[in-house]
This record gives sequence, structure tokens and C-alpha cells, in this order.
Amino acid sequence: MAFENNLKNISIIGMGHVGTCLAALAASRGVQVVGMETDPEKVSMLKNGLAPVYESGLDELLKLHQQSIRITWSYRQLVKSSKLTIITVPAWDEDNEQPSLIPLIRIIENLAEELRNLDGFHSIVLTGTMVPGSISNVLVSILQNMSWKVNGDAVGLCYLPMFTERGRTLLQLEKTTHYIVGSPGGYINRQMELFLTSICGTSPEIQWMDPTDAEIAKLSIDSWHTIQSGFSNMLGELCERLPGADVHRIFKQLDGRGLMKNSPQTVSRLEGPYHMQSHTMMLAWAEQQRNPVPMLEAVEKMKLRQPLRLLDHLINVLPNRGHVAVLGFAYQPNTDCVDHTVGLAFIHWLLKQNFTVSVYDPAAMAQARQYFGAKINYATSLSACIDQADAIVILTPWDEFRILPVDVLQKKSKPPVIIDCWRICNTSEIDQYVRIIHPGVGYFHNFDRPLNHFDYNLVDLLEISQLSNN
Repeated sequence: MAFENNLKNISIIGMGHVGTCLAALAASRGVQVVGMETDPEKVSMLKNGLAPVYESGLDELLKLHQQSIRITWSYRQLVKSSKLTIITVPAWDEDNEQPSLIPLIRIIENLAEELRNLDGFHSIVLTGTMVPGSISNVLVSILQNMSWKVNGDAVGLCYLPMFTERGRTLLQLEKTTHYIVGSPGGYINRQMELFLTSICGTSPEIQWMDPTDAEIAKLSIDSWHTIQSGFSNMLGELCERLPGADVHRIFKQLDGRGLMKNSPQTVSRLEGPYHMQSHTMMLAWAEQQRNPVPMLEAVEKMKLRQPLRLLDHLINVLPNRGHVAVLGFAYQPNTDCVDHTVGLAFIHWLLKQNFTVSVYDPAAMAQARQYFGAKINYATSLSACIDQADAIVILTPWDEFRILPVDVLQKKSKPPVIIDCWRICNTSEIDQYVRIIHPGVGYFHNFDRPLNHFDYNLVDLLEISQLSNN
């Protein structure tokens, strides 16, 4: 079989964060893209050159290369448009927030039917996180049985795990030069080399693996980040109980020894949707193997209790409650994603403890309204959010929050408390008007009584974990 160089055309199924960013980047490299999306609103936006997801720089790139991206609902048109189809749809049940191959099975079945009567080699590339064994034990069989073609011979199913985060997907795709590819070998390897070279603009470093090993590698890398985050939170909690201790000084020592690069914040986000999916899939895989993983279960409990840790700080400085300004609701800057964030659970607990809450986030205000409705105040600006606040909590490190408005702070009769979870706030001009608390620091005199207002072991952590489903 002669190999066809078809780098000028690719097809993408699923125009979410990864799919749309990949389409825009490929189009900017001179590749013609045919995308498939079932959401009518996303389709309408894409056809008008608008980004259907919040990603820094994506709107501009789509407008520049709108003519190179077409959208279709037809699998037949999709497979006839290129010899390489990328599936960015996750192996995930959004409603129940559990691993599920059903979305991928349906896509593979539809592709296989159309490929049955087509000549030439066609590559199918999966990108989402999945439980190990999904490709080799399930999806390959479906593809071969329904297409009447042998994997690695006339058709190729491979795995290209994407290590991206919402809000930084485009930037991360642009800068990635090292890839893991789980492949059966043969023609598909050559196609993947040409495709990744066209995306990178240079020859990338590719680590070829068995598909199952690649699935495990993806889960392991994501889980390692989650474990590091859990360790940093544990260390931060311990340092808070010891006057004079500072967890960031400890992080510098770990970083200097290569043990913890890019030291995590002292109050972790709840990892966001992607790491949450990987963590859940790792637990599901362990359950399938009937092999308990108490370490991962402990990490899960550690990250779920971080909102209560913040609440502890607030109750110690505001025992009679008051008005709290929450700065940042999204799980990181440059995204409107709020699923599985500290902000979501933290505000929930503030309301249960009878605090008045105002929130401001440059991107995620609409999402905050969906969760809390009329229960909290939605500020139109940073100044408006902190104007009546007795305490200010910086949860998301947006650049806008680095310098708080002096004029608003200096007119307050009592200095407000600032809990800066990221240590980003420039205090040189506001120090005389506020009281700063950095989580992870053991203070000598900043608290009216010891921490541990809550018995973490008795708190119903499930209540926090289920918030995103409401």
C-alpha cells in the first residue's frame, strides 16, 4: 500500500477546548481542517469565526484563518476530506461525572461504517484521558469488526494524550515539542510524524509506546500533579500550626533539589476538570484491578477540605462573620471554567456560615450566577467588590488582582483582612490599610484563637464533591 502524504488536510471530531484550539493552530500552519460538532450554538459561532470556548488568543486566530476551517455533521464528508481524523471527545459521562467509553464507541462505529468502502490508509487519533486498556481491549475490536480492516494495516487507531488546561490550551499546543504516542506501528507512525511536524513547525520529539502504556502514562502524569498538590496542601496546613514556619521557604528547598518544580500554591484549586477526570479514572482503574489505592483516596480528601481550611482562617479573624469579597472564581486565569474549584466550594461554606459574599472574576461571572443565583452579590469591578468587604480572599491569580485600589482601602474605618492564597498582591502601597494573611504561614499573633474550628474528619466532604453536579 502506498503511503499518501495528506498533511494539508485533517478532520477533528469535537470542537471544544482542545478541538477548536487544534483546528485554529493547524489552520495557521496551512492545514485545511474539517471539524465535526453536534452543539448548534458552537457550530454557529465557528461558522462566524468566533471561538465557542474561552481561550486566550483563540478568537483572533480563528478570525485570521476562518476560511481554512469547515464544519460538518456528516461522517462521510469527514473521512473523505482527509486521511487523518482526530477525536477530542473525552471518555467521560458528563452527567454522572464518571469514566465512560460510550461516546467514543459511537464515534468509532460511525467512522468504521464509512471507512469500510474507502480505499487507502486512514488514521484515527484519540486524545482524551481514558481508563487503561480501553483502546486495545475495546475500541480496536469495534473498529476492526465494523470496518472490515485490520488495525495497523488498512486503518490505524492510536493515542495522542494531550496535556493541556483550559485557558492555556492554545499556548500549550503551540509550545509542545514532546509527544507521547500509543501506536500499533506501521503507516500510522509516519502519518503522526508528518502531522505533529506540521503542528509544531519543526520535528518534534516523539516517544512511541504501546497504546495501553500510553494510557497509563497519561493518567500517571496527571495523578502525579494531583499528588504533589495534595502534599503541598498537607505541608501548608502543618506550617500554619507552627509559629514562624513558612511553607514557601520549604517549597524553595524542594524546588532546589528538583523535587517540586513550579511550587504549588498554598491553598490548592481542586485541580480543575481535567485532573479531576484523571484522578477519577485512576481510582476506577484501581477498582477494576481490585487493588485499593489509599494514597489517592487520601489526596482526594485533602483537596476537598481546602475550602474549610480557608474558612478556618476567616472565622478566626471574623468570629462575628461579616462581608467577604472573593476575588476569582475560575480555577485559573484566562478561563471561565469553574468546575471543581475551591471558589465553588468555598462560597458554599461561606453562605452556610452566614457570611455575606461578593464575588468578582474577569471571566467567570456568568458561571457564578448559574451556581448561586441571588444568594451572593456580583460585582462589576474589582473596586466594587471590595468596597464593603471586611475580608478579601484572592482565589485566582489574575494580574488585575496584583494591585488593589488604594483609594477604596484607605477610606475603610477598620483595616480589612486580605487572604492572599497566591502571594501575588503588591502590598507596598496598601500595607498600612490592610492586614495580610498568607496561607501556609504560622503566625505568632494574627489569630484570636487556634485554627481547627472544624473537625475535618467529621465534615461531610461528599457535600463539597457533589457541588458541581447541582
